[in-house]
Amino acid sequence: MKKVYITMQKDLMDKINDLEAQVSEHEADIQNKDELISALDQEIKEECIKKDLQIEQLQRQIDEMSSDFAEMLRQTLSKMQERIELANVQWDNDDDNENMLQKS
Repeated sequence: MKKVYITMQKDLMDKINDLEAQVSEHEADIQNKDELISALDQEIKEECIKKDLQIEQLQRQIDEMSSDFAEMLRQTLSKMQERIELANVQWDNDDDNENMLQKS
């Protein structure tokens, strides 16, 4: 009877040791996964910061290009107004010359 008891005790101790080894292995896996999650979380945060900076830079470029385009349109409008005024002056001068010729 004692031999059966000792055998059962040995079997149970082996099983306990195996289970404790599995627990240790699983705890190590959990720790590795937690470290991986932490690293990925940090990587995501860094990527978000980079993207935010890139968005800010692109927004500044958009604003600058918009300002440049607005200035270009103002210059174009100014030149067109000058040409229209010049054409009106020439038109008026041509009309005056025709009137003078007709009166002569």
